[in-house]
Amino acid sequence: MNSSWQPLDLVYQLEADPLQLNRIKPATLTIFYGRASLTPGQQPTIFRQLDNSQQWQLIGGMVNTSQQAVSTAIHQLGQYGVMEMAPVQADSSAQLLKESLTCQPRVFSPTGRRAPHTETTISFQLDKSAQVSIKVYNVAGSLVNWLAEEQTFSAGKVALPWNGRDPQGQVVATGLYIVAVTAGGGTQTKVVNVWNQ
Repeated sequence: MNSSWQPLDLVYQLEADPLQLNRIKPATLTIFYGRASLTPGQQPTIFRQLDNSQQWQLIGGMVNTSQQAVSTAIHQLGQYGVMEMAPVQADSSAQLLKESLTCQPRVFSPTGRRAPHTETTISFQLDKSAQVSIKVYNVAGSLVNWLAEEQTFSAGKVALPWNGRDPQGQVVATGLYIVAVTAGGGTQTKVVNVWNQ
């Protein structure tokens, strides 16, 4: 085990037969770490155990401290665990992995009246720790919400929700919205549809 991270005794085996996850539509894995005692100054991060080995691969994750949870996008089943790591510094040469940005589901209803999902999960992958900005625009190009402003994310996969609301908590109008993720000088975009009426 790498000495830069420590296990939190939160390990889960995810398996199903014959379930196959789609690379274009990853699943969102959220692990709640509320019962684990974190070391001050450390942050929870999701790892995946490599098949038939004792080695763990860094997956990454977005921490929600208020819910005591960490979330990430996954493309395969297996054994996942939460480990604690020292916070990382952003690397100025970091990049978004090519075509890694996804938003699932693409159609959602913040009020829950028109679609079964009330939020979309924005996920992407970084090759190194990076400062990331995540913005949502309407089709006219006006900024609707700024979900992250030069926030440092660890290398690996990141997943965070957008609930179809503006910074004041108001539900945005029905229509198409552009999600833009910027890291390392590169930007990737996806279009989502908020359906309220």
